[in-house]
Amino acid sequence: MGSLRPEEEWVRVTLERELSAKVVQHDDGSKPAMYDLRVEYDDGRTAAVEVTAAADAETIEFWNLMNTSGRWIVPELSGGWVVHVLPSARVKRIRAELPPLLQGFERTGKRAYGRGAPAEGHVQLAEELGIVRAFQGDTDFPGSIYVYPDLPIERRAAFVGDTGDPVAEWLGPFLKGAEREDVRIKLADAEADETHAFVWIPGFTPAPFVVVDVLMRAEVSLPTHDPDLPAEISHVWAMSDWASGLGFAWSPDRGWFKFDKTVNTGNAS
Repeated sequence: MGSLRPEEEWVRVTLERELSAKVVQHDDGSKPAMYDLRVEYDDGRTAAVEVTAAADAETIEFWNLMNTSGRWIVPELSGGWVVHVLPSARVKRIRAELPPLLQGFERTGKRAYGRGAPAEGHVQLAEELGIVRAFQGDTDFPGSIYVYPDLPIERRAAFVGDTGDPVAEWLGPFLKGAEREDVRIKLADAEADETHAFVWIPGFTPAPFVVVDVLMRAEVSLPTHDPDLPAEISHVWAMSDWASGLGFAWSPDRGWFKFDKTVNTGNAS
């Protein structure tokens, strides 16, 4: 039997604590389309659990490639540059051509590009590199460049409320989407009394900011209405991997409740 992925172990420990039941690995690789975890209640009932991530794969790949070497320092630059680029930008080309572009900005005294900044000079290269905006600020690290993927405004900011309703409204469509078909199939085929979907929301996610915000603030009230879940899913759990906030869960018998995610440190045991 293979070992659990870190996030699956994290979920396993969380569920054992919250459900007061034994949670074990179910997907051992012995056959295709197995659900991830099995809950074994003391009364003999079982639950099938599938862990799924609401992750922006393209942005995560870009971030990982762009930040493999730690802080980016170019000695020829004064630095302090913050650069936002399209997630589809080519990392190798940015690595090679961004420093000379920023050197050109510095030589001409240009400290900003895009969104309200003058557009003269170097515009074609900046567009070819996928740069959306850039600005130079004060820095304690001369020559530093910080490159970030540019995200849609609804994933960076929004008007936020005092209840968890955005989570309730988002989970149903997310779990009913075509990309979650495998989750629904695995749980539909599970011979279990309950079927749980555990939705993991990382830092780079297609989920709107209002959802991420709710899961980052511990003081937010519970949602005021039930989620519209697919027929294959009876229970749902959702949490971000930010250190702050709490997880939200819903079950037919308990309704909405919050759960502690302090085990989300990578050291679950």
